[in-house]
Amino acid sequence: MDEYKIDLTVEKVLRKAYNMENRTRNKILFWAITVVVTASFCFMSMICARIQADAFNNMRADGRTVSAYLENGTEISLKQLKNLPYVKNTGLKKNVGKIMDGQRVLCSCILLDTSAYEQMIAPTFTDIQGTYPQKADEIMLSRKTLDAMGIKIPQAGMKLSVEFYWNDISCQALTGRQDFTLSGYYTDMRDTAIGEQEAYISKTRLEACSVELFPCQILIDMGKSYLNGSKTEEIFYRDLAMEENQQMISVDSAFYRAVEKTAGGYGAALTVFLAFVLILFLFVYNVLYLSMGKDIRQYGLLRVLGVSEWMIKKMVYIQMLQICLSGNVAGIFFSFVITGAVLFKKIDKMFLFNGETMNKFYAVLLPVICLLVFMAVFLMNHILLKRILDFQPIQAAKYENADRMPDRRRLSQKKRYRKERYIHPILQIAWMNIMRSKKKFFLVVCSLVLGCETALVSAVIGNGTDGMNELEQNPDFEISMTHEFCVAQMESFQENDCFLKDSRISQIEDMACIRAEDISKTEGFFPIIDKEGRESFQVLNMLEDPVIIIQKLDAREAERLKPYMEKQENVDLDTFLNQNGVLILHRHLLPETSEKESEKYIGTSIGIYDLVPVGTDMSGYSPVSLVNCGYLDMTDRAFPELNPLWNGEKTICMAVSEDTFKELGRYLIPQTFRVFFDVEKDKEPEIKNVLKQWIQKTNRKSRDVLSITCNSDRIAEEQNAILATRFVMWMVSLIFIFLGVMNYLNIMLTDFMTRSREFAVMRNIGLTERQLNWMLILEGLLFGFITAGILGTFGSGILYLTGGYMKSRLPYFVFRYPVSVLTEIFSALLLFCCLTPHILHRLQH
Repeated sequence: MDEYKIDLTVEKVLRKAYNMENRTRNKILFWAITVVVTASFCFMSMICARIQADAFNNMRADGRTVSAYLENGTEISLKQLKNLPYVKNTGLKKNVGKIMDGQRVLCSCILLDTSAYEQMIAPTFTDIQGTYPQKADEIMLSRKTLDAMGIKIPQAGMKLSVEFYWNDISCQALTGRQDFTLSGYYTDMRDTAIGEQEAYISKTRLEACSVELFPCQILIDMGKSYLNGSKTEEIFYRDLAMEENQQMISVDSAFYRAVEKTAGGYGAALTVFLAFVLILFLFVYNVLYLSMGKDIRQYGLLRVLGVSEWMIKKMVYIQMLQICLSGNVAGIFFSFVITGAVLFKKIDKMFLFNGETMNKFYAVLLPVICLLVFMAVFLMNHILLKRILDFQPIQAAKYENADRMPDRRRLSQKKRYRKERYIHPILQIAWMNIMRSKKKFFLVVCSLVLGCETALVSAVIGNGTDGMNELEQNPDFEISMTHEFCVAQMESFQENDCFLKDSRISQIEDMACIRAEDISKTEGFFPIIDKEGRESFQVLNMLEDPVIIIQKLDAREAERLKPYMEKQENVDLDTFLNQNGVLILHRHLLPETSEKESEKYIGTSIGIYDLVPVGTDMSGYSPVSLVNCGYLDMTDRAFPELNPLWNGEKTICMAVSEDTFKELGRYLIPQTFRVFFDVEKDKEPEIKNVLKQWIQKTNRKSRDVLSITCNSDRIAEEQNAILATRFVMWMVSLIFIFLGVMNYLNIMLTDFMTRSREFAVMRNIGLTERQLNWMLILEGLLFGFITAGILGTFGSGILYLTGGYMKSRLPYFVFRYPVSVLTEIFSALLLFCCLTPHILHRLQH
């Protein structure tokens, strides 16, 4: 028992002496761990906040939280989906009817089950008032629909008189003008290009009119937001038994697109994350490695005195545990203060994402980060300790650091060799000091380069993905015929209906003070497809009442589309470019099961007529023939930017070349769907007011014929989101720079701790304090210039490669070489590398 007490006392004394001897190193390691935990949490929180905010905005623009759904789903399909282990949830959505205002469709009427509404649709709405309809006479409308009905101040429970019609014309029950009760209303944030607004009715109404729920659209939540749309479809087509008229539709998830926008994709995001992890690894490893020489002598002396390896290991691991615990606690504290109380508070106060704040504290990240730090520290310590204990006790006790003083004979040889090119002796000593340990040199330079290069890459990505880049590519003004008006033209054309005619375009030119050649047009036709031509559209999984337009592709758009068409197997490029060919552009409406069937329609004739008033006898009209040159999916990632009139799911665009358009113009009446133009910046506010007043006046006469999009308004709407994104990316770059600089400071602190004997020897051989200071400053400058040289050469190549990769992923990405950031980093780097050694040396004396 007494021997056990003596052992404990000896162990306690040894541990206390060991802690006292290494107190400087331990303080450095403590702050290194604190910085690693804090920086990791700040970095990951900023990135998570950016991705989550972008994903939420993507969901709002889509109008649903899920990215996959089965078209024409049945009860059997629903059971199959629920039995799939990777399907988390399903919801039912059925388009059953529409609300009309005379000949104009105000909105589609949709039925949702509880799961679809509460978990997949409602989370994308804002300002929801009231509840989902439960009774047959209840309805839920969007604010936009209510505005179109002339209701500016809606109230849940108010009575509405509207025209309701089922999509199934055989069902006549509860149709026509009737009274509804407004059970609720909401603000829809969907992209206006999607098309019609949606209203929601109850299941009770369907049951009252014997309208079947199936077939319907089955919304699917896989819970695998990291998969892209094509991969998701591939999984479902493999595991699900599809019926002939069914199609699985899946687009890239909101989260996937957010990651792509932030970093260009999962590959780039993983690369940046691994670079970040490597920086953090070096942050702690440098301290342990550079103090290894001193540890070898300490452990060797202990073993000479009879201390066992097991006791040494126990003593070291207890000390590491104490440092890790205290460092993690301090890191958690600073994470709460910096991230929760400073960064997110500032973002919450200044920047909003369409009303959704980014102020979320991701506390779940802290235990993960702390655990990783624990594992990394103990793993690195175990590796170094194993290496140290491989020395024999006497050999270890006499160990001299590999970083020895320069040999006088080598120095004199160097001088003799360089007699003709005189180099100052202090500079020679500084150069030999930094080069005598290749591993230490590599660690210092690698730490600095990694921190600064990742900061530059972050700046390139942040500047290139800035939302302003996309907005600045838009024209100042875009005036187009509304989707609702075009739908009405298809259903009930009248010769006196208003279009975007030449007289109206001339008015626009006068109001905008621009010339005719300064205005760009999207031109085409409203076609009526003959019976034979409609067969080409049978393979498409078209929704109810699709809008089909013929749109001209100008020479630039055709040239942009040509490389894509050349890669497609079933496309007749020659006919499209040189004869009366037409391409059928759709948004993912060709099921995988119909791809083979679609091939037989390529080369067939599509007869088209011009729009005529309803009831016109078509027997006296001859159709104009176009040749079906193939089907192209505009949602394909490789599909070029063509700027179609609408991007809605209900729109099919028949694209023709300029020559074909001119030929068609001999038989059909050309229509201008849209005009867009730029104006002088100083006149833009005045022109915007004039054009908006003119649009309002025109729409009052002709019931919402035209719409106007002002780029300055879009920029103002997105300003908060853009500023928030810039702030986040700036903070990420700052974190990387901070880690690089702090890594260098860590190395210098540890280096000074182990070089005290070296400095004493230098003083003994005649080196003055001033010369010693100059030597340390020159060492810092050499590290700075070497790092700057690598960043300016090899680092620049990485920046250009990053820009090329991001451009291939995001069409609106703009590469700008970060000259200002690079200059600031160079200046700060050289100043810091110059002053840090000098200041540390002064503090030691």
